[in-house]
Amino acid sequence: MDAPYFLTVAHDTLTRTVLRVRDSEQHVPSSTGLRTDAVLAVLMLFSVALLPVVVRVRVLYTFCWTIFTVLAHVTESKAALGLATSLGLTIMMGWYSLRVLDRTTFMGILQGWFGAVSKYGSFQLLANSIDLLLHMGVPLALVFCYLPLVRIWMTGPILIFSQLWIKLVADGDLSLSGNDVYHIYPPRPKAFWHAAHKIELVYNLTIPTLCVLGCQAGIHDFVVACLVAPRS
Repeated sequence: MDAPYFLTVAHDTLTRTVLRVRDSEQHVPSSTGLRTDAVLAVLMLFSVALLPVVVRVRVLYTFCWTIFTVLAHVTESKAALGLATSLGLTIMMGWYSLRVLDRTTFMGILQGWFGAVSKYGSFQLLANSIDLLLHMGVPLALVFCYLPLVRIWMTGPILIFSQLWIKLVADGDLSLSGNDVYHIYPPRPKAFWHAAHKIELVYNLTIPTLCVLGCQAGIHDFVVACLVAPRS
C-alpha cells in the first residue's frame, strides 16, 4: 500500500465521517434520547477510569482515553464521541505543553521503559512517530470529525475522570507517584508533576467551552470546507 493511496483512503474516510455527523446534527433526537445517551456516555467514561483497578495494572492516562475512544466508536454514542474529542484535545495540549516545559520528558520516559534500547536513533524515530500519531494525529482527526458533538457540560465528567485516574492510579497525588507511574528517568522533581497537574486542570476546564465557541464562530465549518473535496 503506497502513501498516496493511504492518504486518499484516510481523506475519504474522514470526509464521510464528518458529513455523517453534520447530517445527524440536523436531525435532533428527543430530549429523553439525548439525556440517555449522555448518561450512558458518562458511565462508560467512569467505567474506563475504574479499569486500572479491575485489571490491577497502572493503565496510563492516554491509554485510558484511547480505550474510551474505541468504545465511543463501537457504541456510536454522540455524547461519548464528544467526550473523547474534548478529552483528546486536553491530552494533546497537556502533553506538548509538558514537552515545551521540559524538552527531555519524552526521552526520559523512553529511558525509563526501554533502557539502553532508547539510545538508538531508529528506535527514537519509531517512538516519536507513534507518539505523534497518538498524541496529535488521533486528537486532530477526532476534532475534524466530531467537534460539533462537544458540549460545555462535558467539562464536569472530564474533570471527575481526571481526578479518578489520579486517585486510583497515582495514589491520589501525582507529585509523589508520577515517576513510578510513568517510569520516567531520571525522576522529575515534585515541581514538574505539580505543573503537569495544573496544566491538565486548566485544559480540562477550558477546552470544552473553547470547542463550542469555535464551532459557533464557524471555525470548524471553515476547516471542513477547505479540506473536504467539493465532490463530497
